[in-house]
Amino acid sequence: MAWYTQEEIKAAGQILTIDYLRWCEPGRLKKCRYLRHEYELVDHDSFKINENSSIWHWKSRDIGGKYALKFLQVVDGMSFPEAMGILQGEFPHYVPVKAVPEEKERIPFTLPERAQDNRRIWRYLRDRGISREVFAYCADLGILYESAPYHNAVFVGKDEQGIPRYAFLRGTYEKTEKPFKRERGGSDKAYSFCIPPLGKSCRVAVYEAAIETLAHMTLEENRADKWRLSLGGIYAPKDETKEYHPKKPLALEHFLKIHPEIKEIEICTNNDPPGRKKEKFLKELQKWQVSENQQKLMSGIVPWIQRHEFLEAKEIHWQANVWYLERIHIAKERVNQSSPAGSLVFEDVKDRGNRELLKKYMRYLIAVSDLSASNVRGKSIYVRNFLKFLDEKEVP
Repeated sequence: MAWYTQEEIKAAGQILTIDYLRWCEPGRLKKCRYLRHEYELVDHDSFKINENSSIWHWKSRDIGGKYALKFLQVVDGMSFPEAMGILQGEFPHYVPVKAVPEEKERIPFTLPERAQDNRRIWRYLRDRGISREVFAYCADLGILYESAPYHNAVFVGKDEQGIPRYAFLRGTYEKTEKPFKRERGGSDKAYSFCIPPLGKSCRVAVYEAAIETLAHMTLEENRADKWRLSLGGIYAPKDETKEYHPKKPLALEHFLKIHPEIKEIEICTNNDPPGRKKEKFLKELQKWQVSENQQKLMSGIVPWIQRHEFLEAKEIHWQANVWYLERIHIAKERVNQSSPAGSLVFEDVKDRGNRELLKKYMRYLIAVSDLSASNVRGKSIYVRNFLKFLDEKEVP
């Protein structure tokens, strides 16, 4: 049996699967018909590999990777010494070929043509409960108008110099099953629709959609006493058992960068299932006085949502990638009340199989063992760091 040094294993472990296939077995690659930059293997049609990133996935076995060493073992069934021998023989001085990223042509942003007047969108918004004062305020600022020839309501987002950089179009014909809603091509979502206050304000209210900024301003007696920012839509699953990983809202992140004076954020969501699911958490968040450190403010929003999603679920969400121990029933004698362990984090383990095994191990330690909560957390960190090492090295 051949022996290999750590340097030799490290060098072989850097060889990309796509480079191996193109150099050694080009006949196995077949271009995918409808997927750009994707190839499949002629001998495994459920195997797909990206020619730019070399990331591959064997769907029928639910196995994935990037490097040739793992590919030869799990897909071609070779032993580790066999795979090492082939890679050393074919690639004695391997240098990965860097894919040239394809430049996407950016669509130039232009506003839709204006209609002669705003009569149709005013009738539409009036029927939606928007007040005349709010409508006139936005129209006078040039951030709301009617387009021609389709008579859509156009919600305009402007940059710091007052130049339009974003537009959301909403159809006024409501008899269709799905009313027309679309962002204008070339829009920069960092400059989403925003209603400014009349004077100075240290408060911003954020909404899911542009029309909701108008509706809430109407409910608050047409007051222009704070910024009202649309996030341009957000996603939250209706199914409470489905994993939900909220992302930083680009519009809010950019807004806070150019408005360091903001001290308070008011978050407003729809009265739909995702909105009602967060009702209790939002009531607390609406009172949250944020610090002046905008970076710290932004980094705190997503963990706050994750925590309340976990704590307020009807049943313990074991599929979540962050577990908050205060929601899990652990005997009092196993918890140090002066320094309670906060959470178990799994999201930075990239390999899904390893991540799920770690979760099962943690459930065992919580339910069966008599380890303290802090010791359970310590074991979680130790195993997690080892699995992260395996992710980086793709050790078989």
